[in-house]
Amino acid sequence: MANKFTDFNPGIINSGGIKNFIINGDFNIWQRGATFSGIAPNVPTWTSDHFQVTHSSSGVMALSQGGTPSVDKIGYKGNYSLAATVSTVDSAMAAGEYCMILTYIEGYDAAKLAGKTVTISFWVYASVTGIYCISLRNTGLTSSYIAEYTVNQATTWEKKTITVLMPDFSTGSWNSTNGAGVFICWAMSAGSTYNSGSNQVWNSGNLLSTTNQINMMATNNATLAISTVQLEIGAVATPFEYRPFIEELIRCQRYYEISGEGFGSYTIINSGVTSGSWYYARTKFLVVKRATPLISLINDAVSGFPATVGTITGHNPYGFQETRVCNSTVPSGYFSSGWVANAEV
Repeated sequence: MANKFTDFNPGIINSGGIKNFIINGDFNIWQRGATFSGIAPNVPTWTSDHFQVTHSSSGVMALSQGGTPSVDKIGYKGNYSLAATVSTVDSAMAAGEYCMILTYIEGYDAAKLAGKTVTISFWVYASVTGIYCISLRNTGLTSSYIAEYTVNQATTWEKKTITVLMPDFSTGSWNSTNGAGVFICWAMSAGSTYNSGSNQVWNSGNLLSTTNQINMMATNNATLAISTVQLEIGAVATPFEYRPFIEELIRCQRYYEISGEGFGSYTIINSGVTSGSWYYARTKFLVVKRATPLISLINDAVSGFPATVGTITGHNPYGFQETRVCNSTVPSGYFSSGWVANAEV
């Protein structure tokens, strides 16, 4: 019996042993939750891992796990898509307004794309037909490749492929280390500041679409969903590369990791603990982060331990330390906290 995951032309495998440069392209990892309602302007929201939805219009959006095209169409069926729905309209986009879905390729991996022909493939579902745009932008947002694609039939999954000749990265602002190397953006609406008249070429500036891009934000309850996103080296779109769930989770945890209920629990054994004593809980991340992350403590729990709120000290891409100071004399007790480590760009 044929194996739908392996019995196809594998495409060009990069030096990391994979062909798809997009992390979580099948939207199976959702560490932050499954729904995000009332996304207001200028509040970039990371949704399904390593994907962000952001807009600067006067409208409001809701984001959620969506469905996927049938397995017969794509050869591999993930569990989810990323769906964005308009909940408050913006009928006329001002020049500096935009709305987009965004992901990025880290510089270490993006460097492998320099001077190469690459192909982006994805499935799209939209309630409003017309011309949409996808863009690739460099680290400094000074160079943008704009490509149009057409949604021909409303509320129907359609596959799109776009082939791009990447620059050699020798000029301009391109990151080849742990920053964002290449941004990939799906425009839903874009004002004239972010428009280009040129299709399928590299343009100077921070651009998202051509002037043909529809204004999805003008239609209440309009929805755009994308699924099974792949970017690979070569001029042909090969079938989506399946990667085991745990492997993709590890890739996602380089950028965002959330703990269980608590990470540190310390019992004070000796009676008569002196007020002002310091206590520590140390944590090592499961995956080394892209950069020193922002740490947030969650699910804080304290019993019989009158102490200051935990503070984060000594954190780096490998882990961090929580420090508390006892503020009275107690015979015993404990503290524990969960945590979130966010190392997205």
